[in-house]
Amino acid sequence: MSSFIRRLGLLFLIVMATSGEAAIHRVGNGAGCTHATIQAAIDHAIQAADEDHEIRLLVTEYHVAGLDIEHPPGAFALIGGYASCLASAPTPGQRSVLIGDGVQSVLRIRDVRSLQLSNLDIHGGHGLQGGGIEIESLSTAPEVDRIVLANTLVRDNRAVRGGGLSVVGSMVSDFLFNLEVVLDGDSAVVANTADTDAGGIFCTNARILLRDASHVGSNTAVTGDGGGILGENCHIGIGSRGRDGGVLWSNAAPLGKGGGIRLVGERASATLYTIDPEVPARVVGNSARAGGAIATESSGTLELIDVVLEQNSALLAGAAIEMSGAGRLLMHGNPLHGPPGAVRCADAEACNLVRDNRILAEDGATAGAVVATSPGDRGPIMSFHGTRFDFNEGGALARLGGTGTQVLFDGAVMVENTLGGALIDMASEARVLVLASNTIARNTLGANAPVLRGSGRCFGTTSGSLVRNSIVWQPGHALIDPHDEVDAACFHHLIGHAFDPLPPSPDRIATDPLFIDVEQGDFRVSSLSSAIDFAPAQSFEATRDRGPRVVDIEGLANVFGPQDAGAYERTTDRVFADGFDCDDC
Repeated sequence: MSSFIRRLGLLFLIVMATSGEAAIHRVGNGAGCTHATIQAAIDHAIQAADEDHEIRLLVTEYHVAGLDIEHPPGAFALIGGYASCLASAPTPGQRSVLIGDGVQSVLRIRDVRSLQLSNLDIHGGHGLQGGGIEIESLSTAPEVDRIVLANTLVRDNRAVRGGGLSVVGSMVSDFLFNLEVVLDGDSAVVANTADTDAGGIFCTNARILLRDASHVGSNTAVTGDGGGILGENCHIGIGSRGRDGGVLWSNAAPLGKGGGIRLVGERASATLYTIDPEVPARVVGNSARAGGAIATESSGTLELIDVVLEQNSALLAGAAIEMSGAGRLLMHGNPLHGPPGAVRCADAEACNLVRDNRILAEDGATAGAVVATSPGDRGPIMSFHGTRFDFNEGGALARLGGTGTQVLFDGAVMVENTLGGALIDMASEARVLVLASNTIARNTLGANAPVLRGSGRCFGTTSGSLVRNSIVWQPGHALIDPHDEVDAACFHHLIGHAFDPLPPSPDRIATDPLFIDVEQGDFRVSSLSSAIDFAPAQSFEATRDRGPRVVDIEGLANVFGPQDAGAYERTTDRVFADGFDCDDC
């Protein structure tokens, strides 16, 4: 028995355990059926005594004119997939089809303490909010209304906002929502359309969770934001295998922000993570005017744990990520402190990856191919730990503005990107850029463009630009084009092609780092590289492959310390015992 079926069975027992055995209602024609229509069964259940109710549907099409489930007396379940009214269990893999009338939502749910929707195919709805399903919980009680969609497909619906699903809750306190909606099993919200915002799912003052193989794809917000999901003071948790790893795929907000996800509000947040070591969670093929994959305008947190952002696009800015406001972005490959169920990818190089995202506008010479932040007094705080950025296209890999913006690239690999300007372009008002133990190489930059454009000074890690313990191999391009006077002490323990306009220094060595195989994308250094045991030990800095950061190679003199420059730390001896051969010269 699969883990999902076991979990679904347990969930059903929990849902139905509030007051004993559930009352069963069977909808259809033939032996054992109790009601001719779904609404008749719902009305009978709601008017019944204070008990739990289960409505069973046949594997057939039900044409409905807007179903209402409001204030049921106990736990409630609407379960499709039954071969007949006499069947004792649903047929595995089968769904009952609920077809809307094209003028209102297919299913409207109000103040339901516990509801399970299973084995349903919901389409043909057209509402103001939530074309497929409209969910609302207005209670201010501390109890959480919980609605689970299991093996349920919400597709081909339309609304002004929330083409597929609308979830509207209330804030019980600053940190507690009263409504949680879970997509579990093989559930999906696909091919829905919103005239304004939230092509797939609209969520406010609630929590949305995607689990198991659930996913959101091919939804469109025609004139607004959030092609896949719009979270307004909403928490979004996506821990799913999705469709071949695609948890948010091919959603679009052509005139707005956030092709995959748009976060708005002080309490808006999202966590995306991988749950199968062999199947990385992917945000792939989404598009928007800005923020092709994800766009935020909030003070909340966006955390990406061993996730892949791939083949997303934006017309103007942030093909992968666009941020405004004072939010926080954390992208890394360590699930240790993540949500339950978060795991590391079996292959570290296959995850924590930002690849092949692109700016579409021909005049997007300054647009951030991957990350863009808006100007303003309250910029975001962003950190990338062990993340690889490759094959992205735009004006710059990251275009950073805002006086409060703080950005850390720690153990990151930035290679083989095609850019019209600098690799990282910080507006003069931007505050902090730290590059620690990075590998930067083989990027195509604009003519005469520097690797970095920003402040040439730093005050510790609290202001300006700090570059340390890194490999920067970009022949023909200056390290930095500063907005102000250069402080050479802010650029130390570097291996690279040249360090203009910095003066010569023993801790900045202009030499080939001797990568193992750049043609195959392997930017580890060979055993003869000057980057090995070159820098002072900073054990807290990340590595791309999740290996230990400081490994002191036996028999090799430390130049300034035992740490390697760049995003990888070499863990094997430099030469064999005979002193002549090397393992990867």
